[in-house]
Parts: sequence; structure tokens; C-alpha cells
Amino acid sequence: MDDVKKVLVVSAAPHPDVRAIRSTLESNLNYTVKVVTGEANAGDISGYDLLIVHQIPSASSRGSALLDKAKTLRIPVWVITGSTTNYAALNSLNAGITVRTRSSAPNEVLGVVNENFGLFTIPEQEAAYVKSMPPLSTAFGDYSVSAGVDILLYQRIGNVVSSQPMLCFSQISNQRWAFLFGEGIWKWKLYDFQRNHSHELFDSFISRTAQFLCQNSDRSRFRVIYEPTHSETEPITFSAELYNQNFELINNESVDMTLRDSTGKSYTFSFMPDGSGYTLNCGRLHPGEYSFTAQVRSKEYPFSQSGKITVDSYNPELASTRADFNTMSLLSQQTGGITVSPEKLEDITAFLEKNNLIQSTYYRENKYIDLLEWKWILFILLALISAEWIIRKREGYY
Repeated sequence: MDDVKKVLVVSAAPHPDVRAIRSTLESNLNYTVKVVTGEANAGDISGYDLLIVHQIPSASSRGSALLDKAKTLRIPVWVITGSTTNYAALNSLNAGITVRTRSSAPNEVLGVVNENFGLFTIPEQEAAYVKSMPPLSTAFGDYSVSAGVDILLYQRIGNVVSSQPMLCFSQISNQRWAFLFGEGIWKWKLYDFQRNHSHELFDSFISRTAQFLCQNSDRSRFRVIYEPTHSETEPITFSAELYNQNFELINNESVDMTLRDSTGKSYTFSFMPDGSGYTLNCGRLHPGEYSFTAQVRSKEYPFSQSGKITVDSYNPELASTRADFNTMSLLSQQTGGITVSPEKLEDITAFLEKNNLIQSTYYRENKYIDLLEWKWILFILLALISAEWIIRKREGYY
């Protein structure tokens, strides 16, 4: 993750599970962690990226105002159940999980990784680690999951792997949930150290879960959705979402956008209400870099968002980089040539010889050069004449 995520851990009572999770997340520089005991001490949760609750809602309460607030704010929630969990209140959250307990006595279950889990990757070493971990205490009963719930760990009793979840994920109304049905995960951390002399596997497993929940935890109340790269042949479109204080989509406010090119020239557009959001079609733009600022024209919602887009020039030759064999075959027929596949390249030589297209060509060129340009010959002639004159002079011929 690119930024530091704020995590709030709230437990119904002090528990070693909370300490194990806290120490793991605090060792990761991507997280800042705050731990409180009791819902009443949670305070304002609007600034957190992840809420982890341990045995909340508890059996001593009818529900959980904390989880209701998290649903309103769409904060990702990781629920860890235990012996004091109020499952009736948990079911009322409508988060894709329903648990019908049959007995107050806990059930000791082991975990097995679902090989078909696809939300994120679990390395083989971690999967083997989870399979060998000590059992967790969970409620004995019937667990049912809604469509769209992804199960990471199944419950295993002895050698029998059931279809009931131990750890699963759901996404309801753009809010991510995780449910760990089991108390005693602190034993996994101790076992990891006893076996491997480190907490690396436990820390990786917990951090991987937290990282998935924190992804896309954008709770800004004004969002502009766009593609950063476009072609000059296509219209440039934007969409926007505006939320009220209860995080309900509204589109009764005016939203404008100012678009600027690389020379500083600006263009002003207005978003149009569309369904529960907004849309904007800027048409086609010339190639180049553009920056934009979208702003809500309202005192009640003083929100804005800026960004950049790139419009690439269109090159028809690059529109289709695949060879058009039909066209090439037609051209060869019209010009008296042939079409040859890579497997029959020797046909080219036979075709050229058959049509007498291989002929030797000779070129002759006459070039005349002024003798005066050959200065070295002139110097040689002068030297010979001078030598002759000296010899004759000395021999008495002059």
C-alpha cells in the first residue's frame, strides 16, 4: 500500500488474540494501530481505514452501535468471534453470514485453505502453516453464507473438512467484511515461533488479510472516475459520485469541471445528473497533457478533486499491426508476382528463374580528370627535368 492505514481494534474484553494482532500490525510500517476495550471507548471512527472487532457484538448487548456506524461510513470491518459473541446481533448486520448456534459449548476446529479462493494469493508455505496450526474455539452450529461470499479457510474437525467457513470475506454495498469464526489465534503466533523461531508466517497471514480489507477504502464523499489515457479519436468522458453525510448517493448539486491544456488554455464543463451520479462528455480533444479540477458548487458540500489525463495522437498504421495476407496476395496477383509462405521460400528462386527475372547488369562509366589535378605527377616531372639538367651541366653537355 502506498500510504499508512489507520486501524482501530475494539474488543469486548482484554484478550491475547488482540495483543497478537496488534503486535503484528504494529510491526508493519504500513499501519498505525489503536486498541481500546469496550465499544463506548471507540470514539469517532470516521478517520480509520479498518475496524477490527473482537467478540463484538457481545452477548451482553442487543446489537452494536459501533458496527452500525461502520456500515454507515462503509469502513472495512474484520469480525473475530468468540465465546461471548452475540450471533443473533451479528446476523442482523446482513453482511452475508448467518450463524445458527446449537449449543453453548465451543467446538474445536482446525483450518484448511480453500484451493479455489481467488481474492488474493496464499503462498503454499502459509497454506501448510495454517493447516498445521492448533485448533480454534468456535460456536457449534450451522453456518450459511450468501452468494458472493468468498471462503478462505474451511473448518476441519479431525480429518473431516466441512463446508462451514472459518475465515471468509464479503462485500456488501461497497463495504468489505471479514469474519474469523474462532477464538485463540494467539496460539498460532506462539506455534509459529516454536516451529520456525520467528513470527514471519503468522505476521504475513494477518497482514495479508488486513491489506485486502484496506484496499479501496476510499470514503471521500466526492469522487471523479475517469480513464487517465485516451486516443484523440474517442470522446473524453468522466463520471462523478457525490455522497451526503450518511454516505447516500445524491446528484441534486451542481458539479463543474475546469480542464487545462499544456499551454494554460482552460475549458469549462458542467456535469449532468445521470441515475444516482453524474456524467460528463468533453468530446474529442487534441493530443497532449491535460489537468482538471472538478468542484461541487455548494456550501454544504465544498468538495473538489483534481487529476491529469493524456490524449495520445492516433496513428492509423498502428491501429492494426497484424499483416493482411489477403491484401498482399491480391497485390502480388495484380503486379505479376506470387505469394509465398515462410515454409516455401525456395519457390521465390524458382519463380525468378522461370520468368527470366534474374539478369546480370553491367555498368560502364568514363571519367576524365585534368592532368593538373594530379600534382604529384607534376612534381615528379619537375624533379626529373631538374635532375637531367644538373647531370648534363656537370658532364659538360651544356
